Amino acid sequence: MIDLYGVVVMPDHVHLLLQPLPVKQDVGNPLDPAVHDLGRVAHAIKSFSAHEINHTLGRRGKLWRPERFDRIVRDEGEYREKLQYMLNNPVKKGLVADPYAYLWLAFPEAPSR
Repeated sequence: MIDLYGVVVMPDHVHLLLQPLPVKQDVGNPLDPAVHDLGRVAHAIKSFSAHEINHTLGRRGKLWRPERFDRIVRDEGEYREKLQYMLNNPVKKGLVADPYAYLWLAFPEAPSR
């Protein structure tokens, strides 16, 4: 459903940089394919992760707040800016001095130091 470019799991929130992928269609305009709905993507991620976290911790109930804060990344500069923000978030919050030492950070294509 998505291409994932980066994720940072903080103690009280999560940052994801992702791109919804096109939905496979039999009909429609191949030059303007529909992409997976971001609401459904977010629901799938929250549902799966809440189930796994609750199972691991031996508890039940809601884990995530219903809100989300979406941003559209329009160009390469903004993409790099968002990745850098995510990378620096654990440092800014005082969790680590070196962002690459933070265990709950993953960038398939890590930004340069």
